[in-house]
Amino acid sequence: MIFVWALLAAVLVGLLRGGRVGRFADLDVRHWGLILLGFAGRFFLHWAGYAGWGWVAPWAAWIHAASYLCLLYALGANLRLPYFSLVWLGTLANFAVIALNGARMPVARQALEATGQGAQAAFLQGAGDYMHTLMAPATRLWWLGDWLYLPPPFPRPTAFSPGDALVALGLFLFVQRVMTGAEAGRWRLERAG
Repeated sequence: MIFVWALLAAVLVGLLRGGRVGRFADLDVRHWGLILLGFAGRFFLHWAGYAGWGWVAPWAAWIHAASYLCLLYALGANLRLPYFSLVWLGTLANFAVIALNGARMPVARQALEATGQGAQAAFLQGAGDYMHTLMAPATRLWWLGDWLYLPPPFPRPTAFSPGDALVALGLFLFVQRVMTGAEAGRWRLERAG
């Protein structure tokens, strides 16, 4: 959810700075399909867990890992775009902690309670959530898990990871650069070449 807020804020700030959304048409983003596939896999797992589809459980780790590998490959192919290195590093950090914790992102109980989602802790301790697990003393790379949070009165209180913060920052800066047209000419040349 932090990515959505970062993008909304970026577009709003970009417009206030006199930027134009139409400048995104100048971009040559490679492997769009893999980016969409990566997000589709994550959306499917989120929805399947809350729908109680037990038949997904044996495949959940594979789907989660594959979705991240699609994203990492596609983002890596676009590192020439400004600030995509931050987005790629944040995604890699998230993938590392997920890979070392049973293909699930560890979430701190304190972050859940601080955002008014304390009841989620029991759900995360079970097998129902295919993408998250409750942080425990044995959690590996816990400091890369979801322990940061935006508390109320933020419109949608949420827990997030340092990797999520890097991705959000990279997306915000990227949108600013594109909308204000600082490098639009260079991207047009690369696209033509």
